[in-house]
Amino acid sequence: MKPRVRFAPSPTGYLHIGGARTALFNWLYARHTGGTFILRIEDTDAARNSQEAVEVILSGLRWLGLDWDEGPLTGDATGASKGNCGPYFQSQRKENYQRRVEALLSRGLAYEHEGAVKFRMTREPITIHDLVVGDVVRKLTDREEVDPDFVILRSDGQPVFHLVNVIDDLEMDITHIIRGEDHLSNTAKHIALFQAFGVKPPHYAHIPLILNGDGSKMSKRDTGASLTSYLDDGFLPEAVINYLCLLGWSPKDNREKLSRAEVIERFDLPQILRHNARFDYEKLLWLQGEYARELADDRFYELAVHAFAKAEIDTNKFPLAYVKAALDTCKGKFKLFSELPAYAGFYFRDEIIYQPDDAKKVFIPENKPRLEKLRDAFTKLSENQSPITFDQFWNSLSRGGKSLMGDEYRITEDGQLHILSPKNENKDFHITKETVAKYFEILSQKKSDDFKYDFGTYFYRVFLTIRNSFEAATLELALKATATELGVKAGVLIHPTRLAVTGNPHGPSLYHLLEVLGKEKSLARIEKAFEKFS
Repeated sequence: MKPRVRFAPSPTGYLHIGGARTALFNWLYARHTGGTFILRIEDTDAARNSQEAVEVILSGLRWLGLDWDEGPLTGDATGASKGNCGPYFQSQRKENYQRRVEALLSRGLAYEHEGAVKFRMTREPITIHDLVVGDVVRKLTDREEVDPDFVILRSDGQPVFHLVNVIDDLEMDITHIIRGEDHLSNTAKHIALFQAFGVKPPHYAHIPLILNGDGSKMSKRDTGASLTSYLDDGFLPEAVINYLCLLGWSPKDNREKLSRAEVIERFDLPQILRHNARFDYEKLLWLQGEYARELADDRFYELAVHAFAKAEIDTNKFPLAYVKAALDTCKGKFKLFSELPAYAGFYFRDEIIYQPDDAKKVFIPENKPRLEKLRDAFTKLSENQSPITFDQFWNSLSRGGKSLMGDEYRITEDGQLHILSPKNENKDFHITKETVAKYFEILSQKKSDDFKYDFGTYFYRVFLTIRNSFEAATLELALKATATELGVKAGVLIHPTRLAVTGNPHGPSLYHLLEVLGKEKSLARIEKAFEKFS
């Protein structure tokens, strides 16, 4: 018989990260072995349970991608389900429990006591054969020596956890019980009940607890305790799954980033670690950043737009090409999607708000004339111009001139391009017209970054100067040329420019965000920022 495992949460509030990890380990084992993963809702505590809490569990498992083979389809206890062992809500299985209690009573294995029903517990030690912990011999405690029997049906007719848990596992043919180590203390009672019902107990695998980084028990108020917080913060389910599988399990080759398919292939119960796992939020963030960086563009756009919508920023008011271009400058620059509105909201806002501390630090008197000079340099660049042809480019070279960085260029008498840098570093730099045409084609196809490093910067700077376009590469060249003219480092201009156009001291590449914003909007924001200078 192939393994049948189950996740059996109580719908009393949020889904704890420990519960999500238990569900994951059960799901992984089922998928690794070709077995069955069952979802069962333990909702016998009517005072604390709610349909809303069930929906939280279902939506959380679906978000993680932990599909169940048997179990409820909705949060309604009387609603539809899939599988042949239902109902999958304990509140709908009361007749099953009553029938089993009567069988124990009839065989003298249980008895009535003060309106309740108690189970006759064995007085002998019980050995728990655990696939993770190893063999554990459970002896009676001093108190249990006096009275080892325990209640299985309360005086109000409600069955207790031990009873319903065992009956459900028995009737659903559960072969392996994979659950938190905090349940190990219950297991002797459960084994005794299985034996009383005349069946062999399932295999047990008690997995280590998840503790805070300092070793303390993780409570619902601690960072990372609630699965819902991961959805709210913009985590990717694949990052959370990857991290959770490392909390108590090791692939044995020290790898930390593994795809879901790899984990399914490698996962097995003997590899579950014995010691408690410590929750490392920074490692989770690192994995999140890795997965976010590798997202396919369409999914990245979808998640990003959703993150903006949650922050009440409507990207639908902007052309799709603009939205995609703006988001392209953000990919790989942040970890959580909840960070995105603060990081790049300036693309979709008309008014830029400056934090007083940032404005005080950056908008200082000596930076105003510097920013004015840079504004003038940006003003000279053209926006939305038609691409120049090679003939137009060659004619511009023939007239001679200087690049923004001061490189002198001219066509020599033998028809070659000669470029002389300001420091006379390349006095022998000559290029034939055929080579110029090849370089022009490469740069016209937006391969400028590759070109800059593979062919050198002199021709690159001349090309950008002649094209004179309000694009990232030319904006960078114009800013650096202005900085050289002013005798300052580029950062002296970058910081006030960034704050002026975005309102943030940090963010996407300045030159690329300026290109996306466009000349008109960028210059208008710089002009507006002058009002804030002290």
